Amino acid sequence: MLHPYTYQQAQEIAEDFEDIIDTEQSRGGVKMVVDSILIRPYDEASRDLPLEDYYNSEYVEIEDEQRPDAKYVVLVVMTAIDGGDVLVLDIADYVAANGINYNFP
Repeated sequence: MLHPYTYQQAQEIAEDFEDIIDTEQSRGGVKMVVDSILIRPYDEASRDLPLEDYYNSEYVEIEDEQRPDAKYVVLVVMTAIDGGDVLVLDIADYVAANGINYNFP
């Protein structure tokens, strides 16, 4: 499930989780590496499920100037070490799956 945030909130969340980049994770017995924490427009991400397809698209990076009324999602992108399969999770789902105590805005 995708959780929408303002751009400022999304930036703060992404910064809080940058230290997990390049860490190894295990998902269903598959070893994965966290590649990145991405901020994407909520409307775009919610239309293009599964998220793996959205991540692999040729989407252009978000510009610095944002619309004040727009909402954004924070995504955790992981790649399987042995197969290159990509897994993309909403940050709140990642936190819940890993038992991390984090207070979202």
